[in-house]
Amino acid sequence: MPSAQQLFSAMVQTLYSAHFLNNLSIYSVQAVVISTEIAHNLGLSQLNATLFNAAVRIAECLGIHKIKNHPPTPKTEDGWEERVEREVGRRVWCQMLIQDHFAIPFTDTYSISPMHFSTGRPLNADDYDLADAPPETPTISSYVRVLVDLAALMPGLVDGLGPMHRRKSFREQYEHILRVDQKMRAIVKAIPPFMLRPDPIKEAHIPWLTIARRSLAITAAEKIIMIHRLFLFRSFHDPTYVHSRRTCVAAAMTILREHETIVEDDDLSIWTHTAFAITAAVILCFEVNTVMETPDRRSVPMYRTAVLAARDRLSSRNGDVLAQRGVALINAIFIAEQSGSSAPEMNRLKPIDFNRVFSNFSTLSKASAIPSPDEMTPGKLSTGTPETIDAPDVGELQLAWNQEEIDFDQWFNGIFNNYTGNQL
Repeated sequence: MPSAQQLFSAMVQTLYSAHFLNNLSIYSVQAVVISTEIAHNLGLSQLNATLFNAAVRIAECLGIHKIKNHPPTPKTEDGWEERVEREVGRRVWCQMLIQDHFAIPFTDTYSISPMHFSTGRPLNADDYDLADAPPETPTISSYVRVLVDLAALMPGLVDGLGPMHRRKSFREQYEHILRVDQKMRAIVKAIPPFMLRPDPIKEAHIPWLTIARRSLAITAAEKIIMIHRLFLFRSFHDPTYVHSRRTCVAAAMTILREHETIVEDDDLSIWTHTAFAITAAVILCFEVNTVMETPDRRSVPMYRTAVLAARDRLSSRNGDVLAQRGVALINAIFIAEQSGSSAPEMNRLKPIDFNRVFSNFSTLSKASAIPSPDEMTPGKLSTGTPETIDAPDVGELQLAWNQEEIDFDQWFNGIFNNYTGNQL
């Protein structure tokens, strides 16, 4: 079997050899949308993003964003083909909405405006008959229909913060975030029960239902983190935003619990599992390092155990560049924590020193020999641990901002976006 990297490269070569930017086809759009499933793990996020935006324009030129909801087609061969074409178009557009709107927190912008399309959600239908079933009936479209509902919150989230050049006050922004939080919780309450809780009877007859339920739990938890992301770092130092802190810590534990179950069951792994496990581990690192001599300290061993277990799971994914990047980040935070504690104060945890984390991460990334995409083959990615790698000097990496001014967006995106950009 060709490797994922070989298949991705073959897709890109095929697109360009077919002049996909001139010879517009829904197959090109489908190829790009599907490739997202592996692009991030291969360290090709920026390439995927530029291909995706080209795919959006192709889809709009093909009219996929304006598929009308016609009455049921007659039961003829032509009628069936028309129904299939419309449903394929809806499914493709649905995936594009999910991918575009879920990326909003990383760029503060989006390519598909909610006001500029009329294509509805895919039918809640299976392939063999495309009969629209009630929401409480599991079909192969149930999972993505829920995801597109969650994605629909994201444009309003970023727009409600005010124009990028003139953001609203912190108070107004936080009030807006809390309103979006409530909308998110209302959507979760309306999710069909079989996607929220284990159902042994249904899962025995529907092979994909278990992994869909677990993946949805991970994605929904990560979305609540995305909603609070603007105030996430502040929430660990300012009691005004304690709701965000508690919400995000709980969501992080949910992500790591579901991630552990998926790995233990050797179930299907998709790129979001890796990406969101990294986010969750970093948040718990914040929690561990922020808690001082307070009653909350009782939870520190539990959080630390969860982070270490996540690091071990990520380190076992030898061909996953994103996972190895996450391992280096977690190790960097641990080194900063250990080196920041002097002998007389070993029992007192200190806040994360971002300067030191950046420096450690830079060195660990080099030490782990994270390769270029052309060199990505299983077994070539090494992983270091805090026990085997010495902490570098803080002055190795010069920062553009003061530690007090760093927020979670700048910090997290600066690490991962800089990496993906440098690999192109």
